[in-house]
Amino acid sequence: MGGRQRKLTGPGPVRPSPSALRGWLFPLSALEIGAGAAFVAATAIKASGAILIPVVLAGLLRTPRRLAQVLLGMALAAIVVAAVSLIAFGPNIPDLSTQSKLVTNVSWPNLLGLAIGSGGESETLHHVLNGVLVVSVLLCCVQAWRRHSSITASGWAGVTLLVTLSWVLPWYVLWVLPMAALSTSRRLRTVALVLSAYMIIAWAPVSGSLFNAIGFHPEKTRLGRLNQRAVKELLN
Repeated sequence: MGGRQRKLTGPGPVRPSPSALRGWLFPLSALEIGAGAAFVAATAIKASGAILIPVVLAGLLRTPRRLAQVLLGMALAAIVVAAVSLIAFGPNIPDLSTQSKLVTNVSWPNLLGLAIGSGGESETLHHVLNGVLVVSVLLCCVQAWRRHSSITASGWAGVTLLVTLSWVLPWYVLWVLPMAALSTSRRLRTVALVLSAYMIIAWAPVSGSLFNAIGFHPEKTRLGRLNQRAVKELLN
């Protein structure tokens, strides 16, 4: 080597300077802070809204100032929500574990369980679909990061939640429709329309007569009876 040495060490990890951090936080942006606070408030009202938070944050990763402002809004709203919840309900949290075990007869997981011959959504199928949901949300985060936009990715996250959720009601399609309307993805809009049509048909007042006519009685299987019993116990 003739005494020559090649310098192998490279630059260390890049860390934001204090001035850069101040630039991310100040001046404050009411729009981004309000958006972050709205996400936390929506999640407090309906926990399923939390599924969109990582997707939105992933879409903001390449814009540090906007990300910092949204996170600040989330933190402030979380403090307010926690304080209000503590005052109103004490040190108690919603019993989401019980509701997650409830199954509606015409939910997609229950139909899938019927299709594979298990009589409805079994516990194993429930865990598998939860895994599918987690992987799908991660993929949506990657999509949001690559496209610098979370609208379409959030729509697909909502679609995945709808088709993997055991307990689903017709108005849950509103989780998807706003994103589909704002997105440029024709496939997302098509899927949103199909889901909307299914929700309307499945929960329409005449659907019971239609199910009787075609001999569709998911509530009469062994799993169906167990699911109906769990719903009655919770509601009564």
